[in-house]
Amino acid sequence: MKTETSKVGYQFTPMPKQLTHLLDVNLRSMLFSLIDISNYFADEDGWFFRTNDQLHLDSDLSKNVVIATIDTLFQHSLVDVSCSGTSNGKQPNNYRLNLDSFKFFEQLDLNTDIHRPENKIETVKYNVKGYHATYLDDQPVRYIPELVKGKITWNPVNPTGTSTTDDTTVPTTEPTTNVTKIEHNIDNIYSINNKEYINNINNKDR
Repeated sequence: MKTETSKVGYQFTPMPKQLTHLLDVNLRSMLFSLIDISNYFADEDGWFFRTNDQLHLDSDLSKNVVIATIDTLFQHSLVDVSCSGTSNGKQPNNYRLNLDSFKFFEQLDLNTDIHRPENKIETVKYNVKGYHATYLDDQPVRYIPELVKGKITWNPVNPTGTSTTDDTTVPTTEPTTNVTKIEHNIDNIYSINNKEYINNINNKDR
């Protein structure tokens, strides 16, 4: 019997395959949502606007998990975060995919590196006492990956976007460059005065 091939009548959202395999289910959902939104709404510099409420609907994640997954992707230099508006109670609402950082994961072997449990990227434990999103810090610490004998090591990056290690073989990205202009005022999301608001958001859905 002759098999007929038919054209696919729907659209695809491209995902970085190796990276997707490393993410837990919550991070996969959030990254998919961000990539899909970026494809339609990103400006020429890659930035796009989305509120937390919209991300909650886009990803089908609770509002607490939205914050935690964005924080995790931010910490791993996969997504840049900024904000706009003048209200005192502000949340991050501008995002940019750090596409250069995706390239690191293309070198990973699906049969070996991907299946190592220690290489998995898990959502930060947001339901523990004292948790706050790290993108609220005045100088948030972020990380870039290095592959050594099949194991991913996450090296801290200082606020200028340079590695804190002396190993020149570590992939260089610019995860913190042009992310935000950090100012010490109550209208800035990185201001310590706004941390109470985010903590209230974190506690709201528990």
